[in-house]
Amino acid sequence: ANASVCIRCAPGNYSVLPGVSACSKCPPGTWSGDFKVTTCNLCPAGKWARASGSLREDQCMPCWRSNDCLEDKTVEVSVVVSGLDASALSGEERDALGAALASDLASACEVANSSVVELSGASNATVTFGPGGGVSAFVRDLSGITAQDLAARLYSSSFRATLG
Repeated sequence: ANASVCIRCAPGNYSVLPGVSACSKCPPGTWSGDFKVTTCNLCPAGKWARASGSLREDQCMPCWRSNDCLEDKTVEVSVVVSGLDASALSGEERDALGAALASDLASACEVANSSVVELSGASNATVTFGPGGGVSAFVRDLSGITAQDLAARLYSSSFRATLG
């Protein structure tokens, strides 16, 4: 999409709201073969698309070819919070926001807050802030959850709403 002219998002891309100024690639584990979508399709159970921007369901490969679908593992989760400039926050504000985001992530993944760990692995129940509103963390102790289950939770409109 373009700020001055509304352009439909191409297949493999989406925009949460129609008419916004930019499209995003469908995240790993999803695909979209249509123009002008606000969500991407999840890969079927037992399959996963490793690359962002997948265009077809047949780009979702059987899990036996990939470590992405294995249950009972630790995953790295990265999201972008629009408008977040963590570098502008005080240390206390960053700590509080990191704990709140870790709690939201833990709740969505149905794990304890202590299972959300910032990327260096040094601190539990917090996240790592990156540039451009990027937020990342490892989620440990996932038990009995598939990649598709996790993707459905993290790509859901209710989880996105918790991020603002």
